[in-house]
Amino acid sequence: MSEKQTIDSDSYRAACRILEGVRRAVSPHYLGLVSSDGHPVSSLSEPGFEASDAMASLAAGAYAATRQLACLVGETRFTMMLHEGERLNVHIVQVSPNMLLVVCFGKAAELGKVRLLTCRAARSLSRVFTDDKGGSGASPPRARPAAGTVPRNREG
Repeated sequence: MSEKQTIDSDSYRAACRILEGVRRAVSPHYLGLVSSDGHPVSSLSEPGFEASDAMASLAAGAYAATRQLACLVGETRFTMMLHEGERLNVHIVQVSPNMLLVVCFGKAAELGKVRLLTCRAARSLSRVFTDDKGGSGASPPRARPAAGTVPRNREG
């Protein structure tokens, strides 16, 4: 079971700025920062994409299953995963041991660009959360937005 942690408002705003940068560059249908236990920390989605909470919990579940697959084949972990569909793809990257970045994007987006920008964002987010813990290197298992912030932006 993971310990709970609250992200301070400065770190939350920094994380949202990073997500906004990815949103502008990739135009995803859904972009979410998700705790490994399936709780959305922050998400951006296009109008009409109403499955944000379900996306968060299912992505975390898929990642947990993939982590177990890694153990079965002798790996300590797989740090990212990609699901390719006929119309949409889902890319999941580990930000920290207990935080994931989830991007759902269409076929028009270049896969290499999405992977590159998502991995860069994950590194930046990891630094934000490490700094949030006073540079201890530990990561936030479950984060809640600071009071007065809006975790979801449904604007396109």
